[in-house]
Amino acid sequence: MELNTERHITETIEKGLYMKYIAVESTFHTDIIEVPDHIAQSITKVQHKFDNWLYDKSNDHGCWSMIGGQKRAVSFDTSDFVNYINQYLLSDEACKAAIVQEHLSAPPDGMTSIFF
Repeated sequence: MELNTERHITETIEKGLYMKYIAVESTFHTDIIEVPDHIAQSITKVQHKFDNWLYDKSNDHGCWSMIGGQKRAVSFDTSDFVNYINQYLLSDEACKAAIVQEHLSAPPDGMTSIFF
């Protein structure tokens, strides 16, 4: 399934929004997310903030693997990253991040990528 970026960008601009696609790569597949431009411009910093939040044991998010009643490891996917962006970085904005395509074998050529 191909992304129809031209149609989507036209619809987004008509709504007065400017969004960008980011490829989120993992060991086994790539997902495509859509984020507001100001998030896309600092996506590496956003990824680092997410990592710090994710591994902070004082955070009681649902990504912890519990062993013997203690937080030992995390297990997360692209939806957790998108939820973090929406909850902590875009909470007061109408424009939200979203997953637009999942489980690609590789990112589209020329698309900005981050790696988890």
